[in-house]
Amino acid sequence: MTSSTYQSAKSDTSALWSEAQTLERTLRSLDAKKRQRKSFSLDDAEERILRTCLLEIYEDLIICDPVSAAAKAVDDKIWNLVFYTRIEELRSLVRRYQTEQGSLLGPAVQELLRHVEQAISFYLTALVILRSTISDDLAEYAVQQYQHVLPPNDSKKASFALLHKFLVSCGDLSRYREIYATEERKQWRIPRWYYQKAIRLNPDVGMPMAQLAIVASQVGNHLEVMYWYCLSLASTTPHQFTKENMSAFYNNRESRLQRQSISDEAMSPLQQMVEHVLSFHRMVFMPSQILPSKVLEMHTAISTLTIKVISTTSQTTSVPDAFKAIFCIMIGTYHHLDNQFSEIDDVALRRSIRIAQVFITATTLELAATLFDLLHEEMTASEIAITSLADVNPIYEFLVPVGVVAVWLEQSMDVFSVWNKYIETFEEGATLQPILMRLARSLCQLANVLTSFADMEGSTEAVPEDADLLGLIPLRPYYAKLSSASLVTILQGRSQSASDQMAVRLSRIAHFTSVLANDPGLPFFVLDETDGSFIVVDDAHRLKGMQRLMKTLATERLRDQVLNLEKQVAKQHELPIVMADTDSWIWQMSKVKTWLMSRNCVIIIPLKVIDDLDRLKKGNEGINARAREAIRYLEQRFHYRSPFLRAQQPSEFLAPEEIPWDRRGYLKNKLYSQSEDSDATIPKHARAILSCALYFQRQIAAPSSPSPANDTKRMNVLESFALITDDVTVRTAAQSVGVTCKGVEEFESALGRTSVEKGRKRRRDARK
Repeated sequence: MTSSTYQSAKSDTSALWSEAQTLERTLRSLDAKKRQRKSFSLDDAEERILRTCLLEIYEDLIICDPVSAAAKAVDDKIWNLVFYTRIEELRSLVRRYQTEQGSLLGPAVQELLRHVEQAISFYLTALVILRSTISDDLAEYAVQQYQHVLPPNDSKKASFALLHKFLVSCGDLSRYREIYATEERKQWRIPRWYYQKAIRLNPDVGMPMAQLAIVASQVGNHLEVMYWYCLSLASTTPHQFTKENMSAFYNNRESRLQRQSISDEAMSPLQQMVEHVLSFHRMVFMPSQILPSKVLEMHTAISTLTIKVISTTSQTTSVPDAFKAIFCIMIGTYHHLDNQFSEIDDVALRRSIRIAQVFITATTLELAATLFDLLHEEMTASEIAITSLADVNPIYEFLVPVGVVAVWLEQSMDVFSVWNKYIETFEEGATLQPILMRLARSLCQLANVLTSFADMEGSTEAVPEDADLLGLIPLRPYYAKLSSASLVTILQGRSQSASDQMAVRLSRIAHFTSVLANDPGLPFFVLDETDGSFIVVDDAHRLKGMQRLMKTLATERLRDQVLNLEKQVAKQHELPIVMADTDSWIWQMSKVKTWLMSRNCVIIIPLKVIDDLDRLKKGNEGINARAREAIRYLEQRFHYRSPFLRAQQPSEFLAPEEIPWDRRGYLKNKLYSQSEDSDATIPKHARAILSCALYFQRQIAAPSSPSPANDTKRMNVLESFALITDDVTVRTAAQSVGVTCKGVEEFESALGRTSVEKGRKRRRDARK
């Protein structure tokens, strides 16, 4: 666009709008005549000139007045009038020439590709122009729009909306280009990139998801086809043809299966499971035709194949990714059926919808229970820090799909209400009924492992798998509460370390467990306040009476606690004991929490730290907020009774004669001092925590009887105990009385080396 044209358009866009309307009418008239005559040609010089003129006007309007351009749907007009109509004409000619096998097939394909390339060139230029009008980072702006924090009259919204639609158009054009390209190896990653970029900018619009399903169909990934269709169907603005496309996909699939009979032996367990999942999904997706007996057969087959799949070591596709896709298909379909249920009045059809939802719930819970068992088995078998396994153990990739299920069930507790209401209304429900208790038992086992290190209050951090799912309506209430910074991080394609991601996923499962235990509608799954463990109260126990049940459980639990305590005491003797000062809890709490989660040390909380945090919690400053956060975290951890965290007891202190300083802080015996300054005093604020540190250090070093081994033990005190502080005054005072002291970064580095060494030992033992 020339400078004079730009100035003219800027001063009077009404003339441009009028000219555009004239060209639109002319193009529509010519198109109607061609369709009436059913005559399309490769040479359309007149229309090409009109389309070029109209495109230039639209470009000027987008630059000068993006708000009006978006309001008047200029993006749709560009797509339909300038590009798509001609693309469909050329595709029609290509299909005709393919049938006739004439010499014009090659020129027709070349003309189609030329037109597509011209369209892509325009959209790429337009994207650059629109991007320049938004000064913000696109991911940050997308999160603000997602969380509804933008002002209602924000002028950038129009440019952002056009940007999103132009990305989808680039994806469509790239898809056409790959369909008709002569290269044998198609570059499907290009249209994928445009569609996924559009999803990250506006996850509430389902169109790019539906287009990704079409791309997946081109490469023959049928599970991914249904994954994207279901995400589109369960978005705020579903693509208008998604449901019809899903029905067409299943009709084509059924025709293909009738033509090609493939035995189960020719397929891997994962391929078999995918085929059964798709057959199951078709049945529940069309509840008006549902046959519960047939659906039950599919459900049973899926449950059986799941065991085979997770035990198969070599698969062509990522098994955890497949489970994530299956769970999202179930979640999206359940939501779609909920919408159908609220829109119809037919009693029989409403009942069929609820039966379909019960089957969806049963299959989801069955698969989730199997994965919970797998994770529990792996966690209890691991003798090193759980988080240190995240980088090396592929089993923990299953936390991705079960984390998605945990979030869905936590946000959709009415799923259990529907289950309880309809499970007994059809004959096959009796077979499905035990699944809920099976899930409860599997979750209970896993949760009782998680309570010792996972954050039971949940997490506000996002993880990479969330990027595709932000538009999924059933999960949206959860994602709306995540921190803006973490959402921006995943939309930008950046991510945390594998251990941090694992911590977030574990916290999601842990928090769902807490929500489930507190739901009065699920009385069979509760938290036992006496020992902080989760228990399942089934029908057999309820029949014997709650009092007798609790007495029996208390006896058994006491026996287990003694055995576990013996194991924990033995194990904890091998772990270093550390004591973090108040500053560490306030300013470095995330790192202290990581140490606790690593299970590579025992953390002592001095009474002095608790008193300091209680004093600092009052106020509106940053330090006061951090003190309150630390108190909440400690209360939660003490509630769940982690063996790796304990508070100083009132009896755990030095007797007055054992304290190496007097009331003024001077050392009683200067020979005791290890500092060059023998006149140094112990600051008042450091005395309480140093007294506590001396007590525990002496307890660790004290031998039960004199022996060379106990002399070695005294030498290893430096490795067995440390006071963690970055306070220079406290560190100097600690040195003067012989307390082992480390900085926060210094201890974290040492702890990391310990995890690595234990991991190497475990792998060496496994190879043996």
